[in-house]
Amino acid sequence: MKTNSKIARLKYNGGSDWYNGQTEEINLLKFVAQNTTIKTDPVYEFVDLTSGNIFAYPFLFMTGHGNIVFSDDEAKKLKTYLENGGFLYVDDDYGLDKAFRREIKKVFPTKN
Repeated sequence: MKTNSKIARLKYNGGSDWYNGQTEEINLLKFVAQNTTIKTDPVYEFVDLTSGNIFAYPFLFMTGHGNIVFSDDEAKKLKTYLENGGFLYVDDDYGLDKAFRREIKKVFPTKN
Protein backbone atom coordinates (compact mmCIF):
# COMPACT_ATOMS: atom_id res chain seq x y z
CA MET A 1 0.00 0.00 0.00
CA LYS A 2 1.40 3.38 -1.01
CA THR A 3 1.22 6.10 1.61
CA ASN A 4 0.41 9.73 1.06
CA SER A 5 3.28 12.21 0.78
CA LYS A 6 4.17 14.01 3.99
CA ILE A 7 6.43 16.86 5.08
CA ALA A 8 8.01 17.18 8.51
CA ARG A 9 9.15 20.39 10.15
CA LEU A 10 12.76 20.08 11.28
CA LYS A 11 13.19 20.98 14.94
CA TYR A 12 16.69 22.20 15.73
CA ASN A 13 18.69 23.68 18.60
CA GLY A 14 20.12 27.17 18.77
CA GLY A 15 17.27 29.32 20.01
CA SER A 16 15.60 30.21 16.71
CA ASP A 17 11.84 29.76 16.41
CA TRP A 18 11.77 26.60 14.28
CA TYR A 19 8.04 26.25 15.10
CA ASN A 20 6.68 29.50 13.60
CA GLY A 21 4.11 29.51 10.78
CA GLN A 22 2.66 26.06 11.38
CA THR A 23 0.31 26.22 8.40
CA GLU A 24 3.06 26.56 5.79
CA GLU A 25 3.51 22.83 5.19
CA ILE A 26 -0.23 22.19 5.31
CA ASN A 27 -0.87 24.85 2.68
CA LEU A 28 1.93 23.52 0.46
CA LEU A 29 0.64 19.94 0.64
CA LYS A 30 -2.92 21.06 -0.10
CA PHE A 31 -1.67 22.97 -3.14
CA VAL A 32 0.29 19.95 -4.38
CA ALA A 33 -2.76 17.69 -3.97
CA GLN A 34 -5.05 20.14 -5.78
CA ASN A 35 -2.68 20.81 -8.67
CA THR A 36 -1.01 17.44 -9.27
CA THR A 37 -1.84 13.75 -9.05
CA ILE A 38 0.33 13.39 -5.93
CA LYS A 39 -1.62 12.23 -2.88
CA THR A 40 -0.67 14.16 0.25
CA ASP A 41 -1.32 14.10 3.96
CA PRO A 42 -1.62 17.82 4.85
CA VAL A 43 -0.88 17.76 8.57
CA TYR A 44 1.66 19.59 10.73
CA GLU A 45 4.31 17.22 12.02
CA PHE A 46 7.79 17.89 13.33
CA VAL A 47 10.86 15.78 13.85
CA ASP A 48 14.24 16.49 15.39
CA LEU A 49 17.64 15.24 14.37
CA THR A 50 18.46 13.55 17.65
CA SER A 51 15.45 11.41 18.46
CA GLY A 52 13.13 11.68 15.51
CA ASN A 53 12.97 9.43 12.48
CA ILE A 54 13.78 11.91 9.72
CA PHE A 55 14.10 8.99 7.31
CA ALA A 56 10.32 8.48 7.42
CA TYR A 57 9.90 11.75 5.50
CA PRO A 58 11.12 12.44 1.96
CA PHE A 59 10.89 16.21 2.55
CA LEU A 60 12.01 18.24 5.58
CA PHE A 61 10.97 21.86 6.02
CA MET A 62 13.17 24.19 8.07
CA THR A 63 12.35 27.76 9.00
CA GLY A 64 12.93 30.35 11.69
CA HIS A 65 14.68 33.54 12.66
CA GLY A 66 18.25 33.57 13.87
CA ASN A 67 20.47 30.84 15.22
CA ILE A 68 20.79 27.15 14.37
CA VAL A 69 23.16 24.70 16.05
CA PHE A 70 23.80 21.13 14.85
CA SER A 71 25.78 18.79 17.05
CA ASP A 72 28.29 16.53 15.30
CA ASP A 73 25.83 13.63 15.54
CA GLU A 74 22.98 15.73 14.14
CA ALA A 75 25.16 16.91 11.24
CA LYS A 76 26.13 13.31 10.47
CA LYS A 77 22.49 12.16 10.53
CA LEU A 78 21.40 15.04 8.28
CA LYS A 79 24.23 14.25 5.84
CA THR A 80 23.12 10.61 5.68
CA TYR A 81 19.53 11.72 5.10
CA LEU A 82 20.47 14.09 2.27
CA GLU A 83 22.91 11.70 0.61
CA ASN A 84 20.21 9.03 0.52
CA GLY A 85 17.61 11.09 -1.32
CA GLY A 86 16.09 13.21 1.43
CA PHE A 87 15.23 16.81 0.57
CA LEU A 88 15.68 19.79 2.90
CA TYR A 89 13.85 23.03 2.15
CA VAL A 90 15.05 26.01 4.20
CA ASP A 91 12.82 29.08 4.51
CA ASP A 92 14.78 32.03 5.90
CA ASP A 93 12.05 34.26 7.33
CA TYR A 94 14.88 36.64 8.28
CA GLY A 95 18.22 36.19 9.96
CA LEU A 96 18.60 32.43 9.42
CA ASP A 97 21.03 32.60 6.50
CA LYS A 98 24.31 33.12 8.37
CA ALA A 99 23.66 30.40 10.95
CA PHE A 100 22.41 27.96 8.32
CA ARG A 101 25.50 28.44 6.15
CA ARG A 102 27.73 27.89 9.19
CA GLU A 103 25.90 24.71 10.23
CA ILE A 104 25.57 23.19 6.76
CA LYS A 105 29.38 23.32 6.59
CA LYS A 106 29.29 20.78 9.46
CA VAL A 107 27.12 18.58 7.26
CA PHE A 108 29.26 18.97 4.12
CA PRO A 109 32.63 20.32 5.28
CA THR A 110 34.38 19.87 1.92
CA LYS A 111 31.75 21.75 -0.11
CA ASN A 112 31.85 25.50 -0.78
